[in-house]
Amino acid sequence: MAFNKDKENSLARSYIEKGEYQSAKDIYNKLISLNLADHNDYKNLAFIYAKNKDWKNVIVFCKKAITLNKNSYSAWSILGLAFKNQKNYSYAVSAYENAIKIKPDYFDALCNLGLARQYLDDHKGAYKAYSLALEINNKSFILFYNIGNLYYKQGFYNKALDSYMKSLEINDNYSDTYLNLALSNHKLKNNYESISLLKKGLKIDNKNYSIQKALIMFEREICDWSNFNTRRLWLNELGIKGIPISPMGILSMEDSPSRQLIRARRYFDHNFKRKRFSLRLKQHKRIRIGYFSGNFYEHAVSHLLVRVLELHNRDKFKLFSYSLVGSKHDNYTNRIIYASDSYRDVEKLNDLEVAELVVSDEIDIAIDLMGYSDSSRHGIFAYKPAPIQISYLGYPCTTGSEVIDYIIADKNLIPQEYKKYYSEEVIYMPDNYQCNDDTLSISNRTFKVEEFGIYQKSFIFCCFNTNYKIGPVEFDSWMRVLSKIENSILWLIRSNNLVERNIQKESLRRGIDPSRIIFCEPIKLREHMSRQKLANLALDTFNYNSGATAWMYLRSGLPLLTLSGESYASRMATSILKSLDLTYLVAKDINEYEYKAIELANNKQLLNEIKTKINHKIHNSNYFNTNIFTKNLEDKLEDIYYKFINS
Repeated sequence: MAFNKDKENSLARSYIEKGEYQSAKDIYNKLISLNLADHNDYKNLAFIYAKNKDWKNVIVFCKKAITLNKNSYSAWSILGLAFKNQKNYSYAVSAYENAIKIKPDYFDALCNLGLARQYLDDHKGAYKAYSLALEINNKSFILFYNIGNLYYKQGFYNKALDSYMKSLEINDNYSDTYLNLALSNHKLKNNYESISLLKKGLKIDNKNYSIQKALIMFEREICDWSNFNTRRLWLNELGIKGIPISPMGILSMEDSPSRQLIRARRYFDHNFKRKRFSLRLKQHKRIRIGYFSGNFYEHAVSHLLVRVLELHNRDKFKLFSYSLVGSKHDNYTNRIIYASDSYRDVEKLNDLEVAELVVSDEIDIAIDLMGYSDSSRHGIFAYKPAPIQISYLGYPCTTGSEVIDYIIADKNLIPQEYKKYYSEEVIYMPDNYQCNDDTLSISNRTFKVEEFGIYQKSFIFCCFNTNYKIGPVEFDSWMRVLSKIENSILWLIRSNNLVERNIQKESLRRGIDPSRIIFCEPIKLREHMSRQKLANLALDTFNYNSGATAWMYLRSGLPLLTLSGESYASRMATSILKSLDLTYLVAKDINEYEYKAIELANNKQLLNEIKTKINHKIHNSNYFNTNIFTKNLEDKLEDIYYKFINS
């Protein structure tokens, strides 16, 4: 029987319509083997491979279709889709532009062109493509959703809200729209509305892991623990299966370095695979160090780091500071600018442009102070613009990243037995991992307990960690301690307006008078350090310890009681206290933690002895000596620099 190409083509198309892709593929392969395939056959075969996410073969067959017919706009569009999914966004842009040249009203190609440009941080180009798409079709929910994402990424949160609302008017059954609408509201401090929207999104898709993570974070921020047990069960899959998520945001929920590593590796693999620069380290007269942060203003990272920058040995090191968020500027910014040989505001550059700038600056060692924290730009480091790349200070976890070579720690922060949970090689500092500013003077302003509604003879426990670090496990423990110590109160920071109401409700549930929980507002650092001297004992959170806050407590002469865990985030205070030989203040479990809190409240002599020791250490320890820390850091940086050269 004679081979009928038209009949076979018709059959193949019917298989595609029914989703029977293998049968359709068999027909197209037969046509190719008989040398009867035309550009449509190759394009349809590419379409089938796209359905199976086999992007390599999609590219092969799209290129064959285009060779046979360079005006096949759909082949160009499918080729763009393949490049976009391979994260080759520049190639994707070129393919979509070719499709649109042939067919200017090609709606799908315009939408995808906008998306590819968006991924390249070409915001103007993305908006232009979306605007053209809107002229063709203003009833596409996904188009308004993508425009909302574009506005959100630029920090135009009200405009993002408008676009997401238009998307919902067209389709109110897309869970990610509720997610991003919630994120925009959260940026505008609409906490309650954010949580309400996330819950609506979760009803549509209860396996939307991004919504689960956001809901955990937002509920923690307002100390809403009503669904804590359910949220904790989510951790079995969150970031472990399905859509990868950053460990940041759920560090306060569990102390599991093994799961943090899994999440971090999956998150890196999903988001940051890039073609890396081929670099050879050039030997400079001075080692070129680049510090990267979105927090070069009055922020915990700058509080700790600024003095190190000022003390770096300029005969040996040349300092470059790259500000990822240049719109915030204060005295700390000025100090960092003055301490740097070169200060770069790179907020408006995309990741590749920043990476190219780093290459042109011939940076030897790049130190990322952000990890996956808010305003981070890990995409810069994904290009490997510096031969040596280090994670430090601002992100208390492994990055799981193939492009970060080292993490700075100490033997108490990351003991040898926990090194296996870090993708980075550990640089062990001799005393302590945490730098600080030993020139910081505490304000002369005098505070009185009566200003805060505290009875003068009260024993004041405090926790000035950000509220999201506090969970029901800590609060249970604290309330048990309060129940044992007459005239004791707990003093907390009020991060937002909903915290106080929820905490008071939780204290009532545990039989503690809410008037024994006192709140204060955040104030300037030097004044806060003076204010906190009114407290008697700081109580640490468990899964996510005090970091910079621990230094602030101790610098004020205030003892801090911590519970030592297994992860970086749960060992920060342990590291600091052990380096100061204050091991009594490190508890091994909750029972010991509560016992010591009660003992310190009842034993004034013991508490005063510890305070005396802390005040002695402020003036007589390596931890509170920034010169010593800086010299130790420089020794370590020189070691890895020359190790790299010799290898």
